[in-house]
Amino acid sequence: MMEWLLELNTEDQEFAKQLVLSSESLKQLAKTYDVSYPLLELG
Repeated sequence: MMEWLLELNTEDQEFAKQLVLSSESLKQLAKTYDVSYPLLELG
């Protein structure tokens, strides 16, 4: 595992995991978190 990933807090690790699982699609990630795409983009 990448060392920088281990330095992230649990919430950020989960976000990174979901981003990878969504094939780096912000629109798919927004669906996972049940938020609008622009909100995720600004977040």
